[in-house]
Amino acid sequence: MNVALVLIRLTLTLLVLFAIFWLVTHRDILDIGVLQARLEDAGTWASVSFIFLYTISVVSCVPASILTVAGGIVFGPLLGTTYNMAGALAGATLAFFISRYMASEWVRARLGARLTVVLESAEAEGWRFVAFTRLVPVFPFCVISYALGVTRVQFSHYLAATMLFVLPGMFAFTYAGHAGRAVLSGDQDASIKVWLALGLIAVLIFLPRFLRRIRMHRKSGNHPGTTIE
Repeated sequence: MNVALVLIRLTLTLLVLFAIFWLVTHRDILDIGVLQARLEDAGTWASVSFIFLYTISVVSCVPASILTVAGGIVFGPLLGTTYNMAGALAGATLAFFISRYMASEWVRARLGARLTVVLESAEAEGWRFVAFTRLVPVFPFCVISYALGVTRVQFSHYLAATMLFVLPGMFAFTYAGHAGRAVLSGDQDASIKVWLALGLIAVLIFLPRFLRRIRMHRKSGNHPGTTIE
């Protein structure tokens, strides 16, 4: 076996084991109040600690929505979105590599029929399918990250599409956290921030229907035997 591949698998295995151990021994940190207190106590290490936590949450398939909102509460809309994106991308990258180089058979067995849909769509549409799944959460973020690892989608396309198309939802929910903090702190602009947050989330709710129509229209316009590069 290739030495480089062995090293990759060993490194990924150690990272997964460490992530699971750390998360099991720090389960209380998933409480948003505890998390906020810990991050505020971390001082200059708060951003690094937060990105680390977000990363292992994605790899471990722990829902990261609480962390996304917490990012907005603790760091504000811009830095919060930046740190949320950093953690999400790091986690998505690790999940992809774990699936591709270490646990492809396990992923295939776990996903079963759902993987067939992913494989067929990824083969036909490439990065467009990645973009669609990131904008329209048909599957949980971590599940689709692992599933795409066993497809032939290039990693560069996977990462670029994830980075670009996760951003709208990430900003919306980060801003929702920021708006929530504004309400609790008695900010005079709180009502404006809440309405803006609701508007952003409303766009995300209606966007999937619009995108599904575009996607179905494109599919119907292509010859059944044609693939999209």
